[in-house]
Amino acid sequence: MSYVDKGKQREANKRWYAANRERRREYQYLRKYGVTIAEYESMVVNQMGCCAVCGINEPKTRWNIWHIDHCSETNTVRHLLCGPCNMGLGLFKHDIKLLQQAVDYLNKF
Repeated sequence: MSYVDKGKQREANKRWYAANRERRREYQYLRKYGVTIAEYESMVVNQMGCCAVCGINEPKTRWNIWHIDHCSETNTVRHLLCGPCNMGLGLFKHDIKLLQQAVDYLNKF
């Protein structure tokens, strides 16, 4: 059994992940949503580089990429969202009634 320098291994892992980020992203998009990077980029162009909900032109995510919004029940890709809008829809469980209740609540003030 040989000794492995954990610091060197960690640095090697970081380099590997950085070098393979796009390949891993394409694999993830294909596996989860059935979308290629080319299709993703086409969606960005079609949406004019803006969030489908709030319209901002920056993703506001850690990796500066748009979230792919999809219906979990039908596995249908809808649009690209910024991080906060994607999280907001998720926190409201993609439930129209719950979102409408929130709108009604806000309209009271």
